[in-house]
Amino acid sequence: MQDRFMADQFGRKLQVYGPMPDADVADLAALAADAVCVGPDCDMVREGDPCDSVLAVLRGFACRYRLLPGGQRQITAYLIPGDLFGLQDGAMRAATSTIGTLTPCAVAQIPRDAFLDLARRRPAIDRALRLATVTDEAILQEWLVNVGRRTAYQRIGHLLCELLVRMRAIGAAQGHSYDLPLTQYDIGDTTALSVVHVNRTLQQLRGEGLIRWDRRRVDIPNPERLAAASMFDPAYLGLGEAPADSFGDDRLIA
Repeated sequence: MQDRFMADQFGRKLQVYGPMPDADVADLAALAADAVCVGPDCDMVREGDPCDSVLAVLRGFACRYRLLPGGQRQITAYLIPGDLFGLQDGAMRAATSTIGTLTPCAVAQIPRDAFLDLARRRPAIDRALRLATVTDEAILQEWLVNVGRRTAYQRIGHLLCELLVRMRAIGAAQGHSYDLPLTQYDIGDTTALSVVHVNRTLQQLRGEGLIRWDRRRVDIPNPERLAAASMFDPAYLGLGEAPADSFGDDRLIA
């Protein structure tokens, strides 16, 4: 029953990009029905691995990253329930980055040919996948601007705002708070900051009343204020909402 619920959530996640017939949602869920559980801190796909399937994260929190020869890590994306990996890499025949879990995850491995065949036959699915791909590229561009031009304060604030909007879109936030299983090292590897700089910046954000972070849960008391301070505009997330609406009522997809 739980596996079926997670698979259904995967199908419904794509509905944030537009209406989709129930039959399409059901067929997507069927593709993702056989999920496997993966422990935390595991690499599900390594850079250079053959890329003949699409991975769908059904539960948990994962990241996409590159590891340099000296051991430095750069996180280039976070994957939350409903997110996919492997669509873009298929054209390269090999994974261009590594996918690692940050928490225990449930992941469905879907044969690429079956996935693309369904998309070809279902226009709503095809459109949603194209928009999801465009959104992934837009997020990556925004992260590039983050590490290249924004201050440490803005980088971290921007990241926390983005994750709030994304978690709300899948019904995984309560009000303006959500579970965030990131260490300060993870945040540093995302924003190109040292852990000392991350710690100092988080203390500043706390001191100004912009965030509350208790263990693995983040609360943003005034998201509009944090968004303004961080130069965050959610338009690039492709959810069709004005900035003020992004922090409104939860958009539970269920």
